[in-house]
Amino acid sequence: MMDGSTLDYGNWIRQNRSRRVSLSGIITSVATIDFALCLLAGWLALVLQPAGGPPGWACLVSAAAGGLTVCVMLQAMRAYQFIGLTDVSVQAVSLCPGLLTGAAVFAGSMAMLQGETRIDWVLVAQWTVFAAVLFAGGRAALAIVLASFRRSGLLVQRIALVGSQQGVEAFLTHAVFGPELPTHIVGVFSEELQPRACGSLDDLLAESRRELVDVVIVAVPPHDRARLPAIMQRLGSMVTDIYQFSGHYDSAGPARETVAGLPVLPLARRPLGTWQAFRKEMFDRAGSLMLILLLLPLLCLVALLIKVDSRGPVLFRQARTGFNNTTFTCFKFRTMYCHMTDPLGNRQTMRGDPRVTRVGRWLRRLSIDELPQLFNVLIGNMSLVGPRPHPLATRLQDRAFSEVVPEYEQRHCVKPGITGWAQVNGWRGEVVTAEHIRGRVAYDLYYIANWSLLLDLRILLMTLTREIISIRAY
Repeated sequence: MMDGSTLDYGNWIRQNRSRRVSLSGIITSVATIDFALCLLAGWLALVLQPAGGPPGWACLVSAAAGGLTVCVMLQAMRAYQFIGLTDVSVQAVSLCPGLLTGAAVFAGSMAMLQGETRIDWVLVAQWTVFAAVLFAGGRAALAIVLASFRRSGLLVQRIALVGSQQGVEAFLTHAVFGPELPTHIVGVFSEELQPRACGSLDDLLAESRRELVDVVIVAVPPHDRARLPAIMQRLGSMVTDIYQFSGHYDSAGPARETVAGLPVLPLARRPLGTWQAFRKEMFDRAGSLMLILLLLPLLCLVALLIKVDSRGPVLFRQARTGFNNTTFTCFKFRTMYCHMTDPLGNRQTMRGDPRVTRVGRWLRRLSIDELPQLFNVLIGNMSLVGPRPHPLATRLQDRAFSEVVPEYEQRHCVKPGITGWAQVNGWRGEVVTAEHIRGRVAYDLYYIANWSLLLDLRILLMTLTREIISIRAY
């Protein structure tokens, strides 16, 4: 708690700045390790099987199914929330039913894959015991790691404050920062540029791109709520949870959400929660790896054709805007003559474009030129499905897309994709009118608001049936 009459924002920020470990990153890592432990348990159980036992592939596939079930159960029982990870009782209560349910799925998968009605209960018991032992050791190690992070100040919740000086001082004066999850104030940001503010909303956006901000508190008094729509529009592209603090310090009951001990009202949520992001990440990484292995002969053949057709590198690397408005290098098969390539995307590709090579025309026609982006997905820059990333210099009649469509930046709240909802619904190709970019953004935002793994699978299937040969691809 701080005394509002003696607040020094600059000193407060300097004292609270430090290296930190991402809370969402910890949760994602724990879930990933849990899945890997279930696979390891399946391998250990397989090692103990006598000669002529069940096939190894069936055991590992069943272990994967059981592991995914365990992760889903743990998430449903809130074992992947920070409080749950640090509470031994929560872990014990959730791991028991989680492992038992996973064992049932393991047993059913083994029977189905082998085409037998008899279940090898010894194998199921071995998998369950190994998984339980590995989970117990993993949770003990996790407790030590989390305790170390808390002691060293690496595990913190980063909060940015936005609003009037009166609202910000009220928040800092009455806030209570507990030891369970240390809180660091990233800064105070305001369009009024108060004397003690750290910067404008543009500075906050820049800070969030350097390092993700966990929570944004919009602290405005009740008489100043008319400013909220303008503030929310400016912060629409941030990948964070945004809350309003109105200046009332008494909690209105357990249903109210709190930040730093103060009741807050949710204004916006990050598009994908931690568990949703984990599921999509696993789907992307596994899917991209499988596709790379499956399409490896085709990738090698295309590379050879490009080298034979024209001089220059096989791959074309281009800077594009990605997740959280950061820049990444996008890979494509080179489809243009080397001396005519456009790294910044100043000129959109048109039908019959003379810059495109003979092989390049077919690659673009069949959308094969996009396949190297599977490596972008594998390393984490992109997703299999998401809004298509645009080159940095792409314009519509000398106007940035964000100037034409104010909601454009919200596309960057999720990772860009190789294919997307807009593309399979016909919004692809050269952007020549404002209606083209508005249509793309509208479909992209629909996808973000309604994301599910089933929707991703549907879009991938539609890509195969509609977009491999498309009149809009050139």
